[in-house]
Amino acid sequence: MSTQTPKLMTAQRRTLFDRLRREVDAHLVLRDVSSERLRERGQKSWVWDATQLPTNSHYVPVFLRLLEDLERDAQVAPGTHVLVETTTGNAGTAVAYLARELGYPVLIFMPEDMPAARIQDVRSCLPDDGISGLRMTPRGRYVRGVVTALRDFLIEHKDADYQGRQICVVNHSRRESSPAAIESCVTRLLQPLPVEGIIDTAVVALGNGTTATGIARAVRRLNPGARVVGIEPIEAPWFYIQKYGKERFRHLFSTEPGPHPHRLIGTGGWGVRFPNLDLDLLDEIVLVTEDEWKGQLFRLRQRGFEVGHSSAACQSVVERLALLHDDRSDNYFSMFYDPISKYENGQK
Repeated sequence: MSTQTPKLMTAQRRTLFDRLRREVDAHLVLRDVSSERLRERGQKSWVWDATQLPTNSHYVPVFLRLLEDLERDAQVAPGTHVLVETTTGNAGTAVAYLARELGYPVLIFMPEDMPAARIQDVRSCLPDDGISGLRMTPRGRYVRGVVTALRDFLIEHKDADYQGRQICVVNHSRRESSPAAIESCVTRLLQPLPVEGIIDTAVVALGNGTTATGIARAVRRLNPGARVVGIEPIEAPWFYIQKYGKERFRHLFSTEPGPHPHRLIGTGGWGVRFPNLDLDLLDEIVLVTEDEWKGQLFRLRQRGFEVGHSSAACQSVVERLALLHDDRSDNYFSMFYDPISKYENGQK
């Protein structure tokens, strides 16, 4: 086992992080994606188009911030550590890309039944160092499966050694730096908007809490009265039942809530605790059906936006809320989380 102690960050490493940060900043894109129906009401829908970032993933600034913080605090160093992380796709490409850029080997745990395009996407970003790899977890287990696999891996390597490297579990879903990185990006995007462009409502997909919490904090920093609405698939309303209780779900939908299969990848992580998501930040949680987000996916594609399922689901809720409040000239904010190319065969 390597017992080398990480050293304080050198000027060369600081320069490398500065270069990567400039690359991220150059690809922070805010788009006005207001539909004709919203424009007719004097409403607007803005999105952070994260598909423009390296690896088309909003997690690149998250892992850049995390790894820089860890190196600055001398907790991790290339040549000493192997990074370990879990993913359903987007986080995996981001951490693999940055591991390669920063000289780290990385092990990534990912569900076997994710779309083939997402799996290949992660594999294509892995460093070619003889240590890095993608470990597939059993079908049908989703987020719980990768969490269990990571736990078993750490028990197996309880001496914190893997092929002569110390193990660093990056664990982006549990570090405070993660939502802070998202908050910083969204703040930089929204600050230049004129007063009349101030965001009234943010619509966020509820995954591990990193993005939702970061967006909520940024929007409320600029407008303390802004509403924050979370979305989840109706098939796996994990946060919904925590906020409102199972009885409300049963009453509204005449069925028992549970972890049913769905295609809003990255959301609906039934049974897993996500400390980065503060439910008190959410004014409301809305459940989305597949028919609803698929309809919005089609309409977005007609307008030239080749985005993925969660992105379309958020925009479907923007349209739903705008219709409910058509007497107000509200401004909405959400994200384009990933492109449709991250879904198997571009499946719609």
